[in-house]
Amino acid sequence: MKWILRLRQLISGFRREKSLSAPPVETPEVGGSYRYLWPYTVGVFYPEKSVFLIRNPVTDISHRLFEFAYPAAHWLPVTGHWDGSGIMGCGLYDPLAQLFLLRNRDDSGYPDRHIRLGAMRVECLPIAGDWLGEGRDRVGVYDPVESTFFLKTDDLDGSVSCRFSLEVPPGRYLPLSGDWDGDGRDGVGLYAIETATFYLRNALSTGQADHVFCLGTPKHDVWPLAGDWDDDGCDGVGCYDPNAGLFTLKDRFATEAAEQTIRFGLTHFKGLPLAIRWNGWGFSHIKSDEIMADRLGLINPATQTS
Repeated sequence: MKWILRLRQLISGFRREKSLSAPPVETPEVGGSYRYLWPYTVGVFYPEKSVFLIRNPVTDISHRLFEFAYPAAHWLPVTGHWDGSGIMGCGLYDPLAQLFLLRNRDDSGYPDRHIRLGAMRVECLPIAGDWLGEGRDRVGVYDPVESTFFLKTDDLDGSVSCRFSLEVPPGRYLPLSGDWDGDGRDGVGLYAIETATFYLRNALSTGQADHVFCLGTPKHDVWPLAGDWDDDGCDGVGCYDPNAGLFTLKDRFATEAAEQTIRFGLTHFKGLPLAIRWNGWGFSHIKSDEIMADRLGLINPATQTS
């Protein structure tokens, strides 16, 4: 077991314990031991079966598929480094109960952690990020009614640690989070549905965005996501169109064409997008949409009989 511990230390970069009162910021070493073995990849969560489907960034014949919790139409997915081990896990948010269920790995099983927020609106949407630069992610929500972010810096039940707003024009927005400047701490962002515009801010405080740019054409069903697509230590952004099963991903914060387009997932079932680091285990051979639908236990609506 010593070699497993050693490998985990190399992956996580020997991160030391941080002070809760004044946590220092550690900048990741580009090309150093902090770097992960696999890059970020995309995935889709299907609430009908509470199933996560994660794309293998190397091959098209061994994607990851697993179930987590019970099926519920109102579940919303999150991903993050919950325990600081360097392994990225999955999670679900129940807006009706203001409850997060977090699992340290991306596989089937029971939650490793339950976190219940204080009184929040059912309209709140979940996010997660390394708010303190401590090498592990914490949860939060965005309230679209109040246009306010509520973030936690601990794993305890109860109220949030900080709240702030992002100064943006009136409109409908969806939240995202990421390390936009590569300093080891995550910021937040908003995606304007009507204009396909991203507003990204590095600081966790009320103020204007540090980056404003558009990606693609506005579509009603599009969802934003963020991840380190080129493995340079900074997160980029992306959009997911569930009707086309299409991800468009950008590394540069400018209004220009996306660097990557990836078609993945089922188009006849609506899913929600994921961004997660590929952990490289538990391969499931599910190349075609038909095999994925069969593994998910879903039936194409076009083939249903009355």
